[in-house]
Amino acid sequence: MILATRLQQALSMVAAFAALVVLVCQMATGQQSPPTNWTAEQDHQNMMDQLGIKALRAGPSGNERDPNHANYDEEKANPYGDLPDALTLKSGKKSPRRNSGGSSDAPRLSKSSSARSSAASHPMYLK
Repeated sequence: MILATRLQQALSMVAAFAALVVLVCQMATGQQSPPTNWTAEQDHQNMMDQLGIKALRAGPSGNERDPNHANYDEEKANPYGDLPDALTLKSGKKSPRRNSGGSSDAPRLSKSSSARSSAASHPMYLK
């Protein structure tokens, strides 16, 4: 197993060295392919061919009647819908103040041997 792994590593190193030698010889003799001066459209098509992309999907349309029209309606654009008020308790009452330190709906942290993390032992949480 170890011999096979080392043999595989040696072969890959030989292949890399051979590729490097070919590259250096091409550069020394000036046999590099000349850079192509493509237009932006030709370059774009070449990249699409390299990546195997056949066609691009259409972007949003400016026509309101098209099925893929741009969505500027804020009611449709909100992916989260109506969020509940963060200061309303589960019982429906409003929290008396922003930093009330807990409520009857939420369990409070207490001093115990299990609460030893830096956040749990912070004075704000220990009352």
